[in-house]
Amino acid sequence: MSRPFKVESSFEPAGDQPEAIRQLVEGVRAGLASQILLGVTGSGKTFTMANVVAQLRERGIPGAISRLIQLLDSPHDVVAKAAQSCLSEFNFNRYVTVFDMMEDDIRRSTGLLVIRIDANAVNLLAEELKSRSRTQRLRGLQVAMAMDAVHHVEPLIINLLKDDDHFVRADAARTLAYCNSLLTQQSLRDALMDRSVVVREAAEQSLCKLSEAGRMTTAGGIASALRNAEYNPLLQDQS
Repeated sequence: MSRPFKVESSFEPAGDQPEAIRQLVEGVRAGLASQILLGVTGSGKTFTMANVVAQLRERGIPGAISRLIQLLDSPHDVVAKAAQSCLSEFNFNRYVTVFDMMEDDIRRSTGLLVIRIDANAVNLLAEELKSRSRTQRLRGLQVAMAMDAVHHVEPLIINLLKDDDHFVRADAARTLAYCNSLLTQQSLRDALMDRSVVVREAAEQSLCKLSEAGRMTTAGGIASALRNAEYNPLLQDQS
């Protein structure tokens, strides 16, 4: 279960806010498609909404996960942060622990959530790619694709084109199909001279994909995340 979220503020809900929070939470529980919170500018409507968000999972409201995922795109920073905190299971370490057990579509939809929710996800991904363990480097490449994060760690993946292991070099070449920069294109052209035919073929295939499609993406992942939100493996008790 996600840790309870507390809105960081020097103020507590006051006046009409506690009742507004209660009614909004009950409206969500009742399945209302939309609700209107009235108030003049500066009356604390955003603060009220953040407190509602903080209670969605705490109250065990059906569909709370899907609603919280949608609120990640809130234009109000405090509301988006409340949603992030309430979805704290979607963190990188938990993700890579179950990565090999997930189907491809769940890997992609979950990965897109992890990179949006876990502020340290890219740094931890970089550590995977720099690992001395061949298994972790290979997994890191798969994770980078699933999270649509290749452009965030592009230099590290390009560096893996020089890895001692030709399987790592080949997977790095395949992964770079998800990053269409001039540096990536040149690096893939250089990989066409690799001593391994597997690496050369992977580099050629990626260059063709970049030429035809611009770059590969994990399109549709968030839509899939919403469809399967309540059953995502990261939400299962791993104790």
